[in-house]
Amino acid sequence: MPNGTIKLGFVESKKRDKDYIRTYNRPPFWVIIKDFSFGDLYFTYCFQKDIVKDKVLKDFGLTLNDDAMFQQILHTLKYARNCCAHLELITRFKLLGAADLNNYKELKQSINCTHKHLSYFDLLKIIAKFCNIDTITKEIAEFNRNMYLINRLEIADKLLKRMGEPDINKWKM
Repeated sequence: MPNGTIKLGFVESKKRDKDYIRTYNRPPFWVIIKDFSFGDLYFTYCFQKDIVKDKVLKDFGLTLNDDAMFQQILHTLKYARNCCAHLELITRFKLLGAADLNNYKELKQSINCTHKHLSYFDLLKIIAKFCNIDTITKEIAEFNRNMYLINRLEIADKLLKRMGEPDINKWKM
């Protein structure tokens, strides 16, 4: 209790801030999870027992054998969300791996990534595991086509390369 202040627990602080949580004396997890950050979700998942992880993974069509990959996915999505929240261009997304570590090994294998860093292209392959990304890839293809039509293909090529895959045909996932 430094300076006369009381540190509230996570649930109590959320009850103070959110009406929908305040309606519960002991809010269930499905209510609290709505207010989790990606970091909260990542660490909550990572420190669960295997029996809980197994249930979460089944919801995504995965098994406990996919635990390391799923943790790497959550970490990557947390990083991507933070890039967006801090006004970075998502098309410049790059998650750096250390040269002496085999960072994101399981995740890279699952999306057939052979390079050291995860790019925006790789991020889309990850997201495509869980939802439809056709709208995004169609926008990229349309941009590329428009640049071709106005004879500015070098700009499109440079952007595709920066996003992690210079071959427009590979963007059709």
